[in-house]
Amino acid sequence: NTDKNGKSSGGRPFGRGSLYHLVSNPIYAGRVPHKDESFEGQHEAIIDSGTWEAVQKQLAAQAPPPSRTDSPRGSSPLRGKLFDESGVRLTPSHTVKSGKRYRYYVSRNETNTAAEFSSGDTPKSAWRLPAREIERFVEQAVLELFRNPEQLARLARSARVCRNRLPALLERAHSRAHEPLSLVERIELASDEITIEIGLAPLLSGQLQSLRLAVPARIRRRGVEQKLVIPGAGSSATTRTADPTLLRLVARSRHWFEAIASGRFASFKEIAEAEGVSEQFVSNRISLAFLAPQIVENISAGSQPADLTADALVKRIEIPLSWSEQMALLQPDGSLQG
Repeated sequence: NTDKNGKSSGGRPFGRGSLYHLVSNPIYAGRVPHKDESFEGQHEAIIDSGTWEAVQKQLAAQAPPPSRTDSPRGSSPLRGKLFDESGVRLTPSHTVKSGKRYRYYVSRNETNTAAEFSSGDTPKSAWRLPAREIERFVEQAVLELFRNPEQLARLARSARVCRNRLPALLERAHSRAHEPLSLVERIELASDEITIEIGLAPLLSGQLQSLRLAVPARIRRRGVEQKLVIPGAGSSATTRTADPTLLRLVARSRHWFEAIASGRFASFKEIAEAEGVSEQFVSNRISLAFLAPQIVENISAGSQPADLTADALVKRIEIPLSWSEQMALLQPDGSLQG
């Protein structure tokens, strides 16, 4: 049922996925769906077969062409589904640095032109989230929900799913766990949580409601980007991932120091010549070999401060020699001190 504004009785507009499953549901044509087929039902059809077939042909004709990417990771599975706290949609974008392609989701409005985003100069009022990070977060959050039947049943009841349909929902959620992002209809970003809407139509025929899963998360600005800071690393849905660039920087500095200490190289100049970099490049980074072991463990676990990046370590932060002072400066899961 909808009101005069086209909204569902739950107060939210139908998602595109919900509408698609509504008009493609064979139950209205007197048939019963089962997996990829449908069979003649015992109930009366409310749409004649001719109209039904015509609608299905039109849906097939208007379907977008398959994405021509090398792998699912190369696509943007959250396209059209991400919204910031102002309701502005985030769209896929990318930059290329040193021959490597980096994907993002960025927010656009009247004041944000395509040229600004493609150049990498995202306006400070806009959102720019690393694509793989937010995709991985949402994917793991949905999987965690599907692995928790109590929570899934509770959210389903909040969405007014009948009790007698819960066993089927739990079973089908388990069977669709290999494609969690395809079930997501909308993601709303806020300063302290991310709300994920999961459409029920693919899991329960004729069920147009959506589950709303709120996951605590902070999104902290880091330059022109926003980085997820997930409180509580107890479950896979909230586990931070390590920054590979930061890890490589620390590993490289330790490798250089060991080369000096073992006598394989006599100076920074020799290392620079062997690595094909400048002597200053080496001298600016080799001090990171003396980071406190706990800080290195935090970086390996991804629990360092959100604004502790490779660039910050090299250009902005003066690392003290004392490990206790380093720990006070680089507190895990917080802002850089000082």
